[in-house]
Amino acid sequence: MASSPPPSQDEPFVKSELAHTLQEQSFGLQRFELLESTDLESKARVVLLEGMTIIISLTSAGFQYMAKFQPVKSPNGVPKTFESSEELLGFVSQQYASARRDALLAKLEALR
Repeated sequence: MASSPPPSQDEPFVKSELAHTLQEQSFGLQRFELLESTDLESKARVVLLEGMTIIISLTSAGFQYMAKFQPVKSPNGVPKTFESSEELLGFVSQQYASARRDALLAKLEALR
């Protein structure tokens, strides 16, 4: 699983937070690449285990994703926002949800 290098201390919070959370979730991704960032928003290109590529953005409102460069919206037309990367990835990827379960079970087994 290839990933972006760790963030530096001079980067905006949203960029370092997005890099950190995607690195933590890398067990359930093929790869990710950090894209442009501002002080208020950071984006990453993420390839899911299914092979589908999405763009994930992090703002103060939370995590959102785009498919085919269009924000995914709720039925009421508002962009769908998630409180965590785990919630977003579980929503868009069944294989991520399975990999997450397997990772949690492996950690529990290691405690025995």
